[in-house]
Parts: sequence; structure tokens; C-alpha cells
Amino acid sequence: MFKQKEVKYEMKLLSSLVKVFQDETPVYQPECLKLSALWGETVSFQAAYTGDYFMRERLDVKVVSPIEKWIRVRTVEQVPVGRATNGIVDDNYLKTTSGLYPDLLRDLKDGKAIVCSHQ
Repeated sequence: MFKQKEVKYEMKLLSSLVKVFQDETPVYQPECLKLSALWGETVSFQAAYTGDYFMRERLDVKVVSPIEKWIRVRTVEQVPVGRATNGIVDDNYLKTTSGLYPDLLRDLKDGKAIVCSHQ
């Protein structure tokens, strides 16, 4: 008989300015999560989510808040980058190799988000 594997999930809240690459584990920095804004300003943060399931999952995302009609939820899509530098590199680059880079923000369709295993 096969033994059913327990699936583990992990979510980290991060600053909206952090780039979360698929092949790196984001570092939780609680000091960056104190949110404040003046009246009418936009406040942003992100949640990095992963699990150790088989392939990928489609998750239901729902906002439960008294201000939910003013909350916008988007996914960060990975875009292919063939050439990350022009040959001149300094310490300000997050990565210098080709690969998938987090860049495109897309609004959720039907409240569903797709997450990939170990990414």
C-alpha cells in the first residue's frame, strides 16, 4: 500500500518592492511590514506562497475585510529574460543570468491563483 504524503504549505508576507525569484527562498523581514499611508494613498505588500505538492495547484483567493471593495489582488507573473545584462555588471543587479524573472502584474481571474510546487 502507498502511504499518503503530508503536503506542507508556506506563505511569507513581504514588501511589495521585493523581487521573488522561483529558484530562491524569500527572506521574511518583519521590519518592512509596518504599513502606513496618508489618506488616499495606495498601500501595497505581497505574499509569497509555495508548497511541496506534486505539480501545481489552483487556489481560491478571497479577501475578507471591511474595506474589501477597495482591495485589489494581483499575481506576479514570471517573464523570460534571455539576456539580463549588457556585459557591464555592477553590484546593483539582483541576477545576471538568463531565466524567468518576476515582473508582470495581472489581476486575478475568478479569484483563482495558480501556484507551482517548490517555486
